[in-house]
Amino acid sequence: MVRVSVTSDDEWRRLCGVMGNEELADDSRLATCVERRRHADDLDVIMSEWLATQKVEEVAHRLQAARVAAGVVQNDADLVKDPQLRHRDYFQGISINLGFGIVRTEFWSGVELCNRVSAILTMLSVFRGWKVKAIRCPD
Repeated sequence: MVRVSVTSDDEWRRLCGVMGNEELADDSRLATCVERRRHADDLDVIMSEWLATQKVEEVAHRLQAARVAAGVVQNDADLVKDPQLRHRDYFQGISINLGFGIVRTEFWSGVELCNRVSAILTMLSVFRGWKVKAIRCPD
């Protein structure tokens, strides 16, 4: 999925150019910001039909190159695979041993979140009677 945001009539014309549908920029129902809001349902159909024919990353790059605000909407699985987030060590692992095996889960926000999760699990273990053998956070 791609999120597109047009905040001016000039951006609208650039979007229509990327779409290869310059005549859409002159459509009286969509020519101004006010009219585009008034006909949002029609615009949603037009955009959805066009975007359905596009490759997500490619269209986001083409729109950005045309100075139209656009970006790929990523779900959790996409985020985990994102090479830039991986390169920046955005995801930190936490290993928890509750005595019946090690559970490894990935969290974002790094060491601080890991430490908070550790504190919560330690408190829960006291209330639940669990025996936490080890909680290890990355340095």
